[in-house]
Order: sequence, then C-alpha cells, then structure tokens
Amino acid sequence: YERSMPAYNMTLTLTGVLDEAVYTVHHWKQKTTGIASTHDDKNYELAETETKKAQIGSKVTPAVKTYTGFDSPKTQTKAVTADGKMVIDYYYERHLYNVTLNAGTGIEKTIGAGPYRYGQSVTIDANVKEGYHWLNWTGNYTGGSGGDQTVDTKKFTFTMPAGNVTMTANAEANRYTIHFDPNGGAGHIDDIETTYDTEVTLPDVWNADGTAAYVKYTLDGQNVTDGVISGAIPKAMMAGYEEEEEEEDTEIEDTEIEDAESDDVENNDTEIEDAESEDTEIEDAETQDDKNSVIDDEDTGNDGNDADIADVSKSADDMDESGMEDNSDEAAETEADSDDTDATDETDLDGDAMLEKRTEDDAVDMDALKDADLDKTEEDKKAEAPKKKVYASIFMGWALEDGKDTFIPKWKAGDIVQNLVAEDGGEITLYAVWDDCPWIQAQDLYYTLEQAQSGFITEEEILSHATATDREDGSPILPGTNPAPSDPEVFTSFTIPDYQAGEFTNLQHDFATSENLTVVDHTGNTYVKQIMVYVVDTTPVVEKPEGKTRFISEKYFKLDHEHGGLEENSIWMTDADYHSALQKAFDNLKNDTPEDEFLIPHETILEMKQYIQDHGIGNSKEPDALTEFYNRFMAPNKVR
Repeated sequence: YERSMPAYNMTLTLTGVLDEAVYTVHHWKQKTTGIASTHDDKNYELAETETKKAQIGSKVTPAVKTYTGFDSPKTQTKAVTADGKMVIDYYYERHLYNVTLNAGTGIEKTIGAGPYRYGQSVTIDANVKEGYHWLNWTGNYTGGSGGDQTVDTKKFTFTMPAGNVTMTANAEANRYTIHFDPNGGAGHIDDIETTYDTEVTLPDVWNADGTAAYVKYTLDGQNVTDGVISGAIPKAMMAGYEEEEEEEDTEIEDTEIEDAESDDVENNDTEIEDAESEDTEIEDAETQDDKNSVIDDEDTGNDGNDADIADVSKSADDMDESGMEDNSDEAAETEADSDDTDATDETDLDGDAMLEKRTEDDAVDMDALKDADLDKTEEDKKAEAPKKKVYASIFMGWALEDGKDTFIPKWKAGDIVQNLVAEDGGEITLYAVWDDCPWIQAQDLYYTLEQAQSGFITEEEILSHATATDREDGSPILPGTNPAPSDPEVFTSFTIPDYQAGEFTNLQHDFATSENLTVVDHTGNTYVKQIMVYVVDTTPVVEKPEGKTRFISEKYFKLDHEHGGLEENSIWMTDADYHSALQKAFDNLKNDTPEDEFLIPHETILEMKQYIQDHGIGNSKEPDALTEFYNRFMAPNKVR
C-alpha cells in the first residue's frame, strides 16, 4: 500500500483473513471378525468419511457418530494443516452382548453361551439327557421387545442382536411301555405305559381280591402249569387241596374197613365150619387111599437111591404153574388107583419127580385167621400207594431278560423303579422270578426184619437213598438242617418229620409203611415225597404142606394110568410143552447137569416177591407175567 504523507499524523490498522484448509474424518466400524485393538482395514471397515474445512492451524474436534450395536470412540482434537492432509480416524468397536442359555427339562448341558459382539454369528446347541428327546428353544434371539420366539432346531445359528439374548433349551421325557412276562407261569398283568424319570411301582402277582394274576406249578421238578390250568391235572393233586379232603376220606375208609371186617368174620366162620366138615371127609378118604395107593420100591426096582428129585430147569420154569395145579388132580387119581398095580409098599419120595397140589386139608385156626385179616387190613392202610402232589411256585420278584434264569430278582413287588427304557416309544419286558418247589428223587425201600429190629432203619439211612434238589439253593440239599448256599443266614432242611424209630424196632413180622420225606428251601417252599418202606421177615421157616404131594418116577411116567401112570387126559400127557419139560427133568437126573443156573441177590428176591404179589402166580392175572418175570429177574442173574 503506498500514499503521500499527509500534513497530520495518521494511524493505520492492518486487518487480514487467514486461509482455510480441508481435513478428513473417517468413521471405521469393527468387522465381525476384527480385533478391536488393531485399528486397520483388516479388522475394521470404513463406514463413513467426512471432509471438512477449517482455518489453517486451527484446532478442530470432530464429533463422533452413534451406530446401533457399536461403542462410539472418544473424540479427537487436531490442528488443521495447510496441506489439507490432516485426518482424524474414529474406530467404532462392536458392543459385547451376552448370550445366556438355560437348561430346561431333560437337558443335560447347553452349548454356546457367552459374550458376543453385535452382529456376530452365534450358534447354540444342547445335549439331551438319556431318556428324553429334543423339543425346542424358547427365548428372544432377535432382541428388542418382540417377545419370545420358539425354535425347533436343536443346533441353531443366529446373528447377535444389539442386546442380550436369553434362550432356554427344552426336551421331553420319552414314553415307553413296561410289559410283564410270567416266565414259565400263566396269567396276565396289564402293561404299564409311563415316561422317563417317572416313578413306577412294580405290581405283585396277587390281586386286591386275593386272586393270583400269575401262577406257576411244578410236579417232581417239572413245570406242569399248563396241565393245571387246562384241567388235565386235577385239583385233587394240588398241595393243600388234598389235605382238606383227607379227613373225610379217612372216616369213610374207617367205616368201610369196620364193615368189611365184620362181614369177613361172619363169612370166615361159616367157611371154616364147612372146611372142617370137608377136612374130616378128606382125611378119611386119604387114610383109605394111602393104604391102597402106596408103591413098592422092590416092584419098581428102586432102592431109594437110584433116582433123585428132578432139578427145576428153565423149561419147567416156563410152565404156567396154574396149569400144574389144575391138572394135579390127575396125579392124585393115579395114586388112588395104584392099588391095581403090583406095588404094596411106600415109594421113596427122594426118587421121584414131584407134582404138587394145594388142598385145604389142614384145620383152620379161627383166631389166627382173624388176626391175619386184621393185620392185612392194617397193612393195606399203611401200604397205600403214595400220592403225588402239585406244588405252587413262590413269586420272588421281577428281573430283566438277562436275569430271568438266575433265580435272583432285581426288584421285588412294590419296589419303585424309573428310567427302565431310554428310547422314545420303546418297550421293556420284566420277567417274573419264581422260587420253584424243591423236589426229591426217591424210591421204595426194602429191609429185612432183622435190620428193622436192630435199629438199622434210621432216618439218616432212609434219607441216604434219596436226593433232594432245588435249583435256587443248589443241589443236593443235604439231609438235616443246613445254611442255604444262596443265603447262609437262612436254612434249608431235608428230613422225615413223622419218622418214629420204634415203628421199626418193635416189629415182629412183615410190615409196610409210608414215610414222608420233606425238603424245605430257603424261602420256606416245601415239597413232600412219600415212599413205601417194606420190611420182610427172611427167617427160614419149615412149613407144613397144605395138601398132598405126588411123586412119580420115570418108570411110572411111561406106564398107563391102570399101572400107576398118569391119566390120558393129564396136561403132562396132552400138552407137548409140559410133556417135554417133564422128560427133560428126568434126563437131567441122569447126567446130574442142570440146564441153567442162577445166582440171585437178596434184594432181587424181595423184588421177585413183590412182583408176584402185584402180578399173581404164573400167568394167573396177566398173560405175559411169567415171561416178564423171567426177563426181569432170572435172565439178568443167569450164571450158566
């Protein structure tokens, strides 16, 4: 500025305007995967740019922005440079919000809870407890006030909203069915439908009205439930049922026995009188016959030592003894007619073959007959055939399939169980566990009278021939009372509760009685096996023959009836088998060689006697009894 100096003083004021320059403000938003502390374009993205002007050299403080879900940074102050390159960078970090996950019903654990930055991807999941199935998520995962949402997907992904999120995982208990199996028994118990984690009270096999929903029966260790249910096995065989009927039956039997004894005595008296009258006549006739029918040894050429009594051969044994008795009258007639021969002396009995005929030629003793009848009646009462019984098994509880045959229940009736099945809609079967009745294997026993009187027949002796078994307590159950192998705190027993030693030691004659062998297992289940004990008097006794004995030698066997032989219609003459058997007996006498030899033990002899008692002599009762007798007792003991 130039001018001339005026003629006065002058004051000049210089006023100037500063220049402006631009500057830049960057607003950076943190990436969802960015690291907040690292301010670069890898971790932040430029959200917005502002270009502003200010006087060069002036200090500026640009304002920050507000973004939803982001935390605004602090403001910055910088001087504006003349070159226009001043930049202010604002970095906005994503706000951290919490995801809270709750485990609802049936949820063992949730996955995905924690802090998440706004906009970050969030995946949540849950582990469902055994016995449950997934239901849903409930909660507000979108933020705001929109209320709860329901998500069916168990593993769920969402974007973190600008707010905390709370979600609850929910599951539902599985439903399953409990089926009941009688496990060898019979009956029905309704299925139970329930849910996991719900308590169930296991049922008993007894209904409220006292009837049994399940039953099981055994007989001699065998399952006979079907037979009892169908009626094939009568109720009279049920243990307990029979006892109720026994008293009435006993009274009836006693009355019948008394009537029978009364009738027998009256009938026997009459028969005995008739028999005595006939005996007198028979004796008179025999006296006369003896005088006229004796055979002289001298006439026969025998001296009493030339011929022996014929050995009984197999062929002779095979003859039906009843046939011999039926035709022995012929021999008696031959003897009566022998006065026509030239024989006058008595024949040596040791030199002839023997034919027997039993006749009632001895006087009958009235008292002895009555005693015999009473003894027989008493023996019949004691020797009645043992009766088998069906026993009900005891229900012990319930077991799973892998334990149904172990006899040890996993649960008892009334126990509370839960969570038996994990699968939804599944089924489980509980099997009834039974304590079957123990059982006894035993047979009838035979002893001699001497053994009985000496005290040999003890309870221990009888039990030594039997075996008691029980599937739950192991086998065998030993005689006496002993701790149970399955539970030593309780006892099992194998005894004869009604055994009386004096019943045997005081015996004076043959005897038969029943003994009730009793076994009790550790649960108190009882089984009774009744056997017969027979006592036989084996003392040799010389018995007087009841009738006449007819002997014949081979010489007279070959003669006709008029000269001392058999009648023409005698079975020993008409039947080829009988004729051959007698001829073989004569032949055996000549060479002193028996056709067969047998060595028969004493026990077998007792069995032979019992067989004859049951099946009769020869084939008198059964057509094949004699053949069966030989096959059972003779053939196994043949030594030559």
